[in-house]
Amino acid sequence: MGENNFLANAICEFVKRSEKKGLVEIPLPTGFGKTHAVMQAISVMADREIDSFSNVKRIIFTTTLKKNLPVEKLRDCYKGDFDKEVLLLKSNVDSLIDFHACGGFSEIPEKFKDDAFHKMVKRLDRLKTLQKRKEGLSSDDFEFVQELKVRVNEDEQTFRKHIRSVLHENFRTSLEQKRAIKKNSEFQWIGKLYPYIFIDEKKVIFMSMRKLLSGLSPLAGSGNSLLTEEFLNGSVLFIDEYDATKKDVKDEIIEEQLRERL
Repeated sequence: MGENNFLANAICEFVKRSEKKGLVEIPLPTGFGKTHAVMQAISVMADREIDSFSNVKRIIFTTTLKKNLPVEKLRDCYKGDFDKEVLLLKSNVDSLIDFHACGGFSEIPEKFKDDAFHKMVKRLDRLKTLQKRKEGLSSDDFEFVQELKVRVNEDEQTFRKHIRSVLHENFRTSLEQKRAIKKNSEFQWIGKLYPYIFIDEKKVIFMSMRKLLSGLSPLAGSGNSLLTEEFLNGSVLFIDEYDATKKDVKDEIIEEQLRERL
């Protein structure tokens, strides 16, 4: 605990005093407690009552795999309103699957439930059933699951396009759309399904490196690249498993070039 506190304090002091911007490496061995120390430092820097970090607009923590993001470790030491200030940024498909699994579709008004929506629900139901028995899946079942995920990804894009269309029909500006999603009960479910709509209001954001590189899908005025001066200015970015994330960066560069050629 002493080592963790020392490292957390060192990180905070660096952020507080440093006038330089750039990359700083913390080359400590596995088992030293780097992640726990970083969570302690984030908790301190996100504390709105500490004036020393008033210039820190947001804190971003990223690593290679979403499952390795230490969200609950931060919850254990966070001093503010965790659910209001902290965002775990998932892929759109993962958000859709989780929203369906927790019964969120019951909140969706009928005007959003066209034929494409009902087909999507049937695929999600099949996927949920198969994933429950993943240990007993045959090779054919596993291939079917992968195929279902591809189709659900397409369904999600179609559904999000429909949501955008309904929002544009009812509200002229993105500001009006966001206000409706936040306060109008008919549209509040959209913010639960796609919480990144309010990413600018979050103090701490967890995401995979691929998500940071690929950006957000346009919806209610939010979306597109996260690697912009507007988004990153005033931010503190922690990159865990730095060596492993290099591959994600290379893969994203290659995929972007291929998209440009196509």
